[in-house]
Amino acid sequence: MASDEMITVGDIQYESSQQKVAVLASKSLLMIAGDYAIHSEAIQGTVSQLKGKAEPHPQKIALIYGQEIQKVKRRHAEDVILAPLGMNTDTFLAQMKDMTDSFANEIKEQLQRFSGHSVEAIIVGSDGDAVHMYEVDSRGSVSCMDDVQFHAIGAGAWHAKSHLMQAGYARTFTNLATAMAQTYTAKRRAELAPGVGKPTDMHLVLKDQWYPISRADIAKLDELYAEYTNQQSALALETVAKLQEHLNAIGPKNAAIGIAGDSEADGEAGELASPTAQGNEATEEAAARPHILGQEKGAA
Repeated sequence: MASDEMITVGDIQYESSQQKVAVLASKSLLMIAGDYAIHSEAIQGTVSQLKGKAEPHPQKIALIYGQEIQKVKRRHAEDVILAPLGMNTDTFLAQMKDMTDSFANEIKEQLQRFSGHSVEAIIVGSDGDAVHMYEVDSRGSVSCMDDVQFHAIGAGAWHAKSHLMQAGYARTFTNLATAMAQTYTAKRRAELAPGVGKPTDMHLVLKDQWYPISRADIAKLDELYAEYTNQQSALALETVAKLQEHLNAIGPKNAAIGIAGDSEADGEAGELASPTAQGNEATEEAAARPHILGQEKGAA
């Protein structure tokens, strides 16, 4: 797992030394994106429900967390839509039969459309036999990502996913070094998106325990990533230079029309035929074609 340290609260974002990973059980971690305040409340509710219970399955944790997200957002919807009318969800349902259909339907549509601040979460944890991964989206819905092999959330999610897809990443068929390198690279690619912070926190989740990746290891990853990107840039420049040599050898005109050979066959070097000249050539070719075919027919 890899995350930045950019905190979002409402429409405010700022860098912080706080990590965006929470410990919900001895074998499970929660990584968050989106509104920090909503997540804080949902985490407190989840921890309260899990307190005193045996090591829960990661799916159970994800389901509880999704319910806590829904609970917070439902209260926010009540505050915005129902409270100004002197109601909450219970009183609205009780009084709905006395309302006009149009008014009741309008309130229901507003409640259903309410989304509040965006939040997402990933729960990664072990059931003792295998490590599982679940996503909790902004509506509190839970999805199992085990067979997808990887997932990303937040503003830079598409950049991270794109890298992992192109790399053909599969966590069940890789070693530790590859997993760390590809995960770190995906996070660095995510930094292209506005709102993704530069500092990186990483954690390793195994079937028996989870571990934080040390600052020394992350520093080494950063060093190797810089070396890799420099080599990649140098290789790109070398490739472009080789293509330029090829274009210079065949001439710009022939390169444009896809013919290798003498660039002065038609007019000055590098000069494309005008539309009129191209039309004349096509007419002359068409006029000559029956004569040639006739000769061939006679010869046959």
